[in-house]
Amino acid sequence: WQQSAKSSGLSSNLQPSGAKADALREEMEEAANRVEICRDQLSADMYSFVAKEIDYANYFQTLIEVQAEYHRKSLALLQNVLPQIKAQQEAWMEKPSFGKPLEEHLAVSGREIAFPVEACVTMLLECGMQEEGLFRVAPSASKLKKLKAALDCCVVDVQEYSADPHAIAGALKSYLRELPEPLMTFELYEEWIQASNIPEQEKRLQALWNACEKLPKANYNNIRYLIKFLAKLTEYQDMNKMTPSNVAIVLGPNLLWPQAEG
Repeated sequence: WQQSAKSSGLSSNLQPSGAKADALREEMEEAANRVEICRDQLSADMYSFVAKEIDYANYFQTLIEVQAEYHRKSLALLQNVLPQIKAQQEAWMEKPSFGKPLEEHLAVSGREIAFPVEACVTMLLECGMQEEGLFRVAPSASKLKKLKAALDCCVVDVQEYSADPHAIAGALKSYLRELPEPLMTFELYEEWIQASNIPEQEKRLQALWNACEKLPKANYNNIRYLIKFLAKLTEYQDMNKMTPSNVAIVLGPNLLWPQAEG
């Protein structure tokens, strides 16, 4: 506006410039009025908020009290429910067996023979005794993974795996190898090795039998069950090519290994 007025002073004969200055002056006055109105409105809102501050504080206090009551009731409910959930979990029979201690699995399931061992042996007796290279030929990785998961859930479809005995044998080997402690135990490792190195057969068998009798009951029952099955398997060695020597080579490392230092 000032520049317009200055321009108007320099050339008083230029009427359009004076009209422009008037228009700008009116716009400035209108803008100032709007600013004043907004300032008044803001002040009114602030005063209104301050006047109702105690009401807002009461609303906020009520909200906190409601939330506190909700959490108190939730805590009481959880304290009542958690013992029941814990009891149900402890009583749950179908717990994973792969990678778990043998005695723990047997205690939870109420069994004498580990479920994966019994299930795999039962299926192999039905469909795998004459399969060439049993325990030696590697199974399909996807089939093996699926069967192990099914065994962990104690749900196995025998018909599904009857056409793939190598997957069953692979699952049995995996279970034995994934035990935290070998079926023939760390404690007796040296005794087993020394007994197997005795050259005279009769003395060697006696030493092996002595070591076997020192096994914990759970290990003894399962190793006896497994050995009976393997003895039956070797009766079909003309067809499955699994002589006692071959069986020992493929299964021995899954039954006994030294305890790693540290």
